[in-house]
Amino acid sequence: MPPAESARIESLLRTRTKPDLVAWLAERAQDDEDLHRALTTWLVPQTDPKVLTKNLRSQITQAWAKVRSSRNVWKMARPTANALEPVLGAIEALLNQGEVKTAESLLARFHDAAITGCEGIDDSYGILWPVLQDGIRLWGLAWAQITQAAPNQRPALAAQICDLILDDPKSLRDYMVRDFTEALGTEGLHELEHLLNQQAERDTQDPDLDAYDQKRTLRHLGVVADALKDPDRYIDVQRRKGTEEIYGLPIARRLLDAGRAEEALARLDALTSDRNHFSGEQEDAPKLRIRCLTTLGRGDEARDQLWNEFTSNLSQHSLDRLRDLTPEPDHAVLQERALSVAAESTSPFKAANFYADIGETQSAASIVLATPEAFGGIFYDTQLRFIDAFTPDHPHAAWHLYRNLLLHILDEGRHNAYGHAASYLDSTRALAKQAGLTTPQQELEDRLQRDHRRKTSFWKKVST
Repeated sequence: MPPAESARIESLLRTRTKPDLVAWLAERAQDDEDLHRALTTWLVPQTDPKVLTKNLRSQITQAWAKVRSSRNVWKMARPTANALEPVLGAIEALLNQGEVKTAESLLARFHDAAITGCEGIDDSYGILWPVLQDGIRLWGLAWAQITQAAPNQRPALAAQICDLILDDPKSLRDYMVRDFTEALGTEGLHELEHLLNQQAERDTQDPDLDAYDQKRTLRHLGVVADALKDPDRYIDVQRRKGTEEIYGLPIARRLLDAGRAEEALARLDALTSDRNHFSGEQEDAPKLRIRCLTTLGRGDEARDQLWNEFTSNLSQHSLDRLRDLTPEPDHAVLQERALSVAAESTSPFKAANFYADIGETQSAASIVLATPEAFGGIFYDTQLRFIDAFTPDHPHAAWHLYRNLLLHILDEGRHNAYGHAASYLDSTRALAKQAGLTTPQQELEDRLQRDHRRKTSFWKKVST
């Protein structure tokens, strides 16, 4: 906004009374979520904590009251998240001001209201759940300040958390132990571990629990083991669950992170081929093995494994990691070896992808021209990346890729993508003129008329 206009608005505002402005802002803030959030955050430092606490409690109550009164409760994920986000912002500001007990009380209320209020809400898109999780994160921060000043409260906090995580019908407390690790400290984590072990013993003797529920407490003990950064405890939990072999990769990663690379490598060597990946782990077994070998000073073995990994998938990432482990004078030789492997590859798609990654666009385009059938339309994202690289210097190769994308959409009858298909047809026509592909383009047009002339919703989108 220009300075002159800002000054004029300020002058006009001064002509209005304070009640007018307050009423106007309050009314607008009800419908404008960004304004509501900004006002809440701005007012926190200027508001008496008791008044603010009352206001925030009221906002929490009102948010869930709207859920209860809604005729379509399942649609309330976004409105509820939008209403609660500024509340958390204000509570965090209170925490930063040192109003810890006030903030903790509000966060406890925030959590209790969520547990009883979110029944029936469809949060398939993950809109509300992260907001509620953030409330637990802040709750843990508040308790961290409380127990830092009063460590004697940690055992009682451990007992409270034990009850909460064992009674979690909405799965809102999935990460509560993680978020309360600092608040619990080592003493509190040990107390929580003791309580969970007692419950685990009771669970195994409960005839009313099925096999899965009998192990529910052990899953929480695994989180406690991670909080204590103790891989042996984690291994013990998996052994008690009967999943030590299944969790071989996560166990190896924890052992390596704890500085026990030799044991980690032994775990990896014991894995069967179907255990080389594990959901939630950022590294697969080959990558983790390379890290183990490097840590143990076995660089030659690590390089051999990276080379095998590169030759199997022609991954630039593998080559870059291999280059990091190779003396600089040997980099040129390594690059030549890599190019030779790509040239001899039996997978045109992998080879072209590698060439494109390293900027060898001419080589990538040559592969496409030699084996256009290897670049089917299912490789949508990669095909478009190739097209960007090939335009404008390699129009013939780009034409083949557009053709494949177009035919894939029409052959599969993907109605929602007919707009893209029409655009691809326009691109083939332009590239055909540029590359002198009159005959291939006519053959494509004839095929479209022969196989797809009844797809009127496609032809309506095609430029005449």
